[in-house]
Amino acid sequence: MNSVTLLGRVGSNPVKRGSLEHPVVTFSLDTSQTIAIPMEKSAKKQNGTEFVESVLKFTNKGQRLLVQGRIIYGEVKENEGNFRHTCSIVAVDVISFKNGA
Repeated sequence: MNSVTLLGRVGSNPVKRGSLEHPVVTFSLDTSQTIAIPMEKSAKKQNGTEFVESVLKFTNKGQRLLVQGRIIYGEVKENEGNFRHTCSIVAVDVISFKNGA
């Protein structure tokens, strides 16, 4: 089973990336750990574009979120030709808490 649940505060304002066919929103989520994990939002249970636009519109730096989804691993080739391993969260559900909560 590939499942992850994270609770934390948004570390950076969301940035829309990807393509028209495969939009994603990327932002960091600060948890009680010392490392922020980049999050990529792209849900299948809802229209991906609607999900991305909703997260983009209603998510701000410092906001408290509960993110549920799965981990994906990848590899990126850097300019020098070296490969760097990546780890991202594909969100299935994002729950926001009122500011000040």
